[in-house]
Formats: sequence, structure tokens, C-alpha cells
Amino acid sequence: MTTVYIDGDVIKYQAAFAGQVTQYGLEEPDGIIVYTATKKKLLASLGIEGNIISYPEPMPFEVVEQKVTSMITRIMNDTGADKGIVFLTDSDGSLNYRHQCAVTHPYKGNRKLIGDPFWKKATYELLKAMDNTIVVSGREADDALGCAITSDPSGICASIDKDLLMVPGNHYNFTSREITKSSDPGDIWLAEKSGAKKLKGHGFKWFCAQMLLGDPVDNIVGLHGYGPVKTHKVLSSVEGQFANYMKVQNLYIIELGKEQGKQRFQENADLLWIQRNTDERFDQWIRRH
Repeated sequence: MTTVYIDGDVIKYQAAFAGQVTQYGLEEPDGIIVYTATKKKLLASLGIEGNIISYPEPMPFEVVEQKVTSMITRIMNDTGADKGIVFLTDSDGSLNYRHQCAVTHPYKGNRKLIGDPFWKKATYELLKAMDNTIVVSGREADDALGCAITSDPSGICASIDKDLLMVPGNHYNFTSREITKSSDPGDIWLAEKSGAKKLKGHGFKWFCAQMLLGDPVDNIVGLHGYGPVKTHKVLSSVEGQFANYMKVQNLYIIELGKEQGKQRFQENADLLWIQRNTDERFDQWIRRH
């Protein structure tokens, strides 16, 4: 029997965003919004000056329910799995240990600038109430997914989160609808997208690459000057898990000095590492390997 382990956090956001339409309006001094339109340029074409703001206009919640159902159905069909388990991060995000690990920059400290979809809370409750959902507390759904495919080699991890590709196993991508396999020590390569170089990879080497790149989405700052091309240049020829580990740690020390470099390396490793065994952080895992 094949089980697909589903990233409920991704479904939550995609379904919630599907249940709203972004509107644009001209905000007058008294706070009243006028000249509502679905396209910002339509307001601009009126030649009216003022503060144009965007805001979500919710559609019926049935739209969200249908999106959740269709996404899970497609995942089950595409993977051919016999069973599906949804992992959902507890709504109290402060319980996630990474918030305590983040000393240099607040973990996900930039998320408030992005804004939440209107139906986010209701979608969370919808997913939480499903029989096949497990709510993850103290860490993230990503960690539970990493542990699941580590303990179940025939299982499939369903997500669009590139971070999960550091965990060996079978991976299904919601967007491309492809199933790929990740392994250690892994690999990295450059791909071109819209005329720009983008770094991709899997396994432990992909984790090491992210340690240099950082992760802007989660407000994790890597090493200064390390973009996709430079990261690929310094890591692509490094062979073996231990050699990659030492290479990245030494780069942190060279950049930041011995004491600060080791501290920042450990901090970012705690933030970026996807657990493979429950509650086992990076420093515990690397000592065993």
C-alpha cells in the first residue's frame, strides 16, 4: 500500500486565496473606498489621483471547499496512492521551535508584509476537521512530512515547497504534477527561468546550497554575495556529505569570523533543516552521520 503525505499548509493557502478576488479601490481621506475595480490600471485610466489600495473581496466559502477537495483528489489520482495523510501546522505559529532559534533575524518576520487570505482561518478549521489530517505542534508540517517519508521509503511527499527536496524520498509537486526522487548526498544544478539563472537541487547538497543562499520567504539570511551562480560554482564539484558540510561551515567562518561564523552556521542550520526523525535537529543528525 502506498501512502501520500500531503502538505496541508500549501493547500490551506492555495484554497483560501482561490476563495477571493483582489479588488482595487481609491481610498478617500475619510477612509471610504470608491471606484472599485478588479484591475488597477482601470482606476489609473480614469485619471483620478489618490491612494489606490488593494483588498480581498471574498467569494462564497463553497469555492474554498471545492478547491480543497479538487486538490486532494488530484494528488491521490496523480500519485496512485491508496491512502492520503494531511499534515497541518498548528495555527499557533509561535509554538514552532524555529522562532526561538532565530536570533539574528525574526523567523518569517517578513510574512506580515505579504498579508493573509480572507478565508485562511476558516480553511485551516476545514482541513483540521478532516479525518485524515494530523495537526503538527512545536515544529512544522514540513518536519512531519520529512519524518514520514524517511520512515516510509515507499511513501510520497506531496508539496510545492522546494525545502522538502533536501529529504531523500519520493516527491510529488502540486504545480508540475511530476513525481521525482531525492537522495543523499544529492546534487545541485542551474536552470534558466525568464532569462535568469535559478539553482535547483535535492538531498544534503541542496540543504548546503540553501545555507549559502538563505531563504527570503522565511526571512533567513544566507552569506553575503552568494546567489545561484556563485553557490553552484563553490559547491558543484564538492563530493560527499561531510565535505559539503565542512565546505559551507568554513565559508561561514571565513565570512564572519570563527566564533560568529559557527554561531550563524548553527542558527541557519536549525532554521533550514527539515527533520528526518521526530524532534531531531541538524546538530543531532549530523553527529550521527
